[in-house]
Amino acid sequence: MSYQIQLDTNKSALMLQLYKTVDLSETSEIKEALMLEPKSGIDKLIVDGGLIEYLDSSAVALLLFAKRVAADNNMECEFLPFSDEAFKVIDMAGLKSTLNAMKLEGADSTKSDSDETEDLDFNLDDLDVGDLMLDDRDTSQK
Repeated sequence: MSYQIQLDTNKSALMLQLYKTVDLSETSEIKEALMLEPKSGIDKLIVDGGLIEYLDSSAVALLLFAKRVAADNNMECEFLPFSDEAFKVIDMAGLKSTLNAMKLEGADSTKSDSDETEDLDFNLDDLDVGDLMLDDRDTSQK
């Protein structure tokens, strides 16, 4: 199970925590559980995606569904900062502003910028191009 739903009566909030892998194998179950959760007297739905390691398009749809459930029940919907992996997918889907999504502080990619530039640091004279002849002709189409 990659989710947990908790009711915080002190804050009048319903918390949906998503973690590890959130994909098509569980999104229907999560949607159903969210719909069945009592919402009487609850003012806010909080979605926590800070521990997501992988999500697919069905999980992105689940986030939009959660927002709609909150709106349908006159609740505020708050998305806590997402893991780097989740944030990238949300951003690629063009939903960063719709979900008011932010990246979790300190959440970095598995590769840092310095790791990526290290791979590109080489001398062209060190390349073994065999009998290949290189020239400086402009090959762009006009």
